[in-house]
Amino acid sequence: MEELHQAAFAYYNNGSQNLQLLAANFFRSMDRNGDGRVSKSEFITFLQQNGYGWINPSFFNNLDRNRDGGLDFKEVLTFYYIIKTRNLWCDGCGVCLKGLYFTCVECFDRAANTYDLCSRCYSSRRFRHNHTCFLDNHMLLRSKRTQLRQAGLPNLNLVITPAQQIFNPPATPARNRLRQTFQALEFAINVGNLITSCTIM
Repeated sequence: MEELHQAAFAYYNNGSQNLQLLAANFFRSMDRNGDGRVSKSEFITFLQQNGYGWINPSFFNNLDRNRDGGLDFKEVLTFYYIIKTRNLWCDGCGVCLKGLYFTCVECFDRAANTYDLCSRCYSSRRFRHNHTCFLDNHMLLRSKRTQLRQAGLPNLNLVITPAQQIFNPPATPARNRLRQTFQALEFAINVGNLITSCTIM
C-alpha cells in the first residue's frame, strides 16, 4: 500500500495547478464537516452516494496509514488513485489487488474483462479458468514493449534480465559448474516458454 500512497502523491506533485485544485475540491467534498479529515462515516457516505457501494467499508482501514481513525489529504488522494486506476479484485478470493497480481494474458489481449488473481490464489491454484498463460502485472507490461510476439504469447525475452547483468563471476571450477547449471535453467525456461505456456519458471 505504501507504494500506492507514493505513486498517488507523485502524480499529484507533477500535476497541473488545475489538477491539484480539483484534488483539493475532491477532498473537501468528502470531508463534510470540514475538520480536515475524512471519517469512516464520511467515507461510507461517499461510497454509497457515488456508486461505490460494492467497495467494502473496511477498505478505509487500509487507507488510514497512521491509524488515527481519519483520512488526511494524502490518504484520500491514494483512495482516488486506487478507484480510478486499480479497480481490480482477485477473481479467486475477491481481495482488492493493491500490489503485484497475476493476469491471464489471453483475456488481457482478447476479452472485454481481464481475469486477475492475487499471488496467493495463483500460487495455490485456487481458481478455475480456461486459459493457462498468466503473468504478473510488471512482467505483462514489460512483455508488451514491442509487438514482436509468437502465437499470441508475450515476448518473454523482453522480460527476463540478460544473464550477464545478473551473473558474471570470475572463472573457477566451482563457479563454472554453477554458471553452467544456471545457463541450463535459463535455456530450459526459454524452450519451455516457446513450447508450452508462459511462465518465467
